[in-house]
Amino acid sequence: LPVEQIRKQSQDVLKVLRSGGALPLEKSQLEVQAPEKPLNLILVYLESFNEIFSNNEHYPGLTPRIDALRNSLLTFDQIHSSGYVTIEGIANSQCGTLMNMEYANSSLISQRGRLSELPCLGDILKQAGYHQTYLGGAGLDFAGKGPFLREHGYNETRGWEYWEDKGYERFNDWGLADTVLFDESLERILSYREQGIPYNVTLLTLGMHVPGFVNDVCPIYTEDSDKPFVNAIHCSDFLLGQFVDQLEQQGILEDTVLFIQADHGSFITSEVMSQFGNSVADTRLLTLMSVPESVRIDPKKLGLNSAGSNLNTVATLLEVMGISHNSEFIFSRSHFQPRTDKEYFLTRRQDYFGLDRI
Repeated sequence: LPVEQIRKQSQDVLKVLRSGGALPLEKSQLEVQAPEKPLNLILVYLESFNEIFSNNEHYPGLTPRIDALRNSLLTFDQIHSSGYVTIEGIANSQCGTLMNMEYANSSLISQRGRLSELPCLGDILKQAGYHQTYLGGAGLDFAGKGPFLREHGYNETRGWEYWEDKGYERFNDWGLADTVLFDESLERILSYREQGIPYNVTLLTLGMHVPGFVNDVCPIYTEDSDKPFVNAIHCSDFLLGQFVDQLEQQGILEDTVLFIQADHGSFITSEVMSQFGNSVADTRLLTLMSVPESVRIDPKKLGLNSAGSNLNTVATLLEVMGISHNSEFIFSRSHFQPRTDKEYFLTRRQDYFGLDRI
């Protein structure tokens, strides 16, 4: 279809959603079929991690672990952010649509904003028999993360309120240290494996919230006190690499899909711009994926290098996991579907036609 026609159709759908109109398919109409041997899912949202922070010519060696993972995992380097804030990134990537964010962080708390009847990743995995846990360091009530995830199929949601009750000390203004988050996540994963139940463990880091936070266990990239965000990137790289090592050593990735993606692009603040300049306006998201050998994928024949956004995350995950469903995701299309270099897609900030802004 012509670009203008596709854009108009997209805008029409958004108007329906924002007005509380009829959904294409409601959760009550879902039909889901899991494969005989379901794959597990570990979904890692990295706070504010732009693609341009990795393998950055101005900071050589800033992300050595991620640079190495690019050689062993599937890498998607043209995935644009569909939103500005965390709850937007989570909701858009799991529901395949742009949520109503007229009231910024608070809009998803309302019934209309949250679109409770829209089928999302968690709803489909719930019907497929998965036990689903969300682990995040910040409070669950902020921006309605907890209510949104519970309403869309998650059995357990753990935020700062839970960690405080367990006796953990607050790492920063946001909450739990990423070191503890990764440890707790691995403990849950091992427990679910021992129980023999299919699981989705979703976690969200917080170390790269502006101005950037560094754990004591992390190596320091620079002694320059004016570059805390640079050190936070280096620390997040170290902790993520350590976590992936543990998953590999435990044999977890043999039957589990690991999907790593930033929740949104970095906030364009004076502090971040002083360290990265205008490049922070490039809000492509770091996106990596590990798929078990049992899943036959030929990257050369698929759309790994095609442009898209994190709206495509839910369709991509369900296809790789072999889960059949009748959900009509509005803007989500699997990255593994054949495509051309000139396809229309939209984000919160900008519409694109291939790699070109329109």
